[in-house]
Amino acid sequence: MTLEIFAPPEFPFLRTAQGAEDLHKAIVHNFGAIADQRPTIRETFAEGDTVILFGTETGKIKESGFRYHVEFVDRFTFRDGRLASLRIIAAHYARR
Repeated sequence: MTLEIFAPPEFPFLRTAQGAEDLHKAIVHNFGAIADQRPTIRETFAEGDTVILFGTETGKIKESGFRYHVEFVDRFTFRDGRLASLRIIAAHYARR
């Protein structure tokens, strides 16, 4: 299992993980770094072994108090019925 996160620099995330132990550490650390997390899934696509989510999220970075609003794309890839990789791309929300 691999994790890759591409997010703005103010997010104090562990951005990569390889294997179950590293993934667990990243999940605990990253969710512990934010508060008031409110994701909204806009679209979901699934084809073959891949699921992609498009959405927005608001919340607060605990350490700095920075309130964020980002757009994100999450790509989940499965192998043999199990999660093999997760790639998260997030950018500050831009009104269209």
